[in-house]
Amino acid sequence: MIKSLKIQNFQSHEKAELEFSPGVNIIVGSTDSGKTAIIRALRWLIWNRPSGDSFRSHWGGETSVTLGTENGTISRSKDKIDTYVLVTAEGKEFTFKAFGTSVPEEIQMFLNIGEINLQRQSDAPFLFSETPGNVAQRFNKIAKLDKIDIGIQNVNSWIRELTTTIGVEAIKDKPATGLIKQIADTEKELMKYAHLEKAEIDLDVLEKMDGQLRVHKSRLENIQLLVYDHNENCRFIDSYRGVIARETSIDQLLNLYAEKQAKEKELYDLEYLVHQIVDCQYEIKECEKIIAKEKTINTLLTLYLEIDQQQQYYTDFNNLVNYAKSTMRKLEIAEKTYETKHEEFEKNFPDVCPLCNKPK
Repeated sequence: MIKSLKIQNFQSHEKAELEFSPGVNIIVGSTDSGKTAIIRALRWLIWNRPSGDSFRSHWGGETSVTLGTENGTISRSKDKIDTYVLVTAEGKEFTFKAFGTSVPEEIQMFLNIGEINLQRQSDAPFLFSETPGNVAQRFNKIAKLDKIDIGIQNVNSWIRELTTTIGVEAIKDKPATGLIKQIADTEKELMKYAHLEKAEIDLDVLEKMDGQLRVHKSRLENIQLLVYDHNENCRFIDSYRGVIARETSIDQLLNLYAEKQAKEKELYDLEYLVHQIVDCQYEIKECEKIIAKEKTINTLLTLYLEIDQQQQYYTDFNNLVNYAKSTMRKLEIAEKTYETKHEEFEKNFPDVCPLCNKPK
């Protein structure tokens, strides 16, 4: 039983890991999401198909598929060379390289998976679309009857070889007598399996009958479903017969309810308009109050502008007064400084001219 599957760099799968539960597992996804690539990865691992490198992801890297079962794991990787690695449940590891286009026999025996176990998306349903002969062949293989057919073919081949060897006119006293007896014994042994031919015919008949039974069973199930749906629909209709009888009254009520909703909407719109009118009237009254005071406000604004101008004049005048006071202070300081310097000069140079350095 398959327990897990790991896919790396295979078509659209960069790194995908799937864990399977016992029983039926369903893989669901949108178109081009990689569902078919999972089946292709299994086919590449089990049967080395497809060949080549077209399935490898375009972004590069080693392509690998690892299948986990209850008996161990099998990994196949492809980079520069192809490699199979088989790890048993006991921990033993076997590596296979350079196996060409065929799958190593040890891998095939370990997996024991044939075409019957894995179908592609476009394959027809198993057994239903095959001929009776192919179906019988598959059942013979399942029941191991193909081994008996192969044995009969081998025995017939041996008989032909022996007949050719001993000749048709073999004599008892010749050494070939023993071979004739062996052939006779073999023919008697084969007679034990003569019933198998009839069993094969009966099997074909049973398979046809089983196919017809399946068809009739499917039709019966469909009819039972239709009958069940019909009964459910009848019960559903019966449950609403009282409603149907009151359909006219319900329609009238629905119409009245629709009219009521329309009137309520009209009332709401009218109330909204009334509120808007009241608001407008209030705003008009407020505006009228402002308009009534417009003349007074204009007079006040004129006076404010005059006061602002007088204030500016006052500020300028005050600045001039301050400047004059500052200048007067500077002049007083300069006069005092002059007097001090003049007295110092007179004291230091009483009889000499400071310019020509001559006596006064």
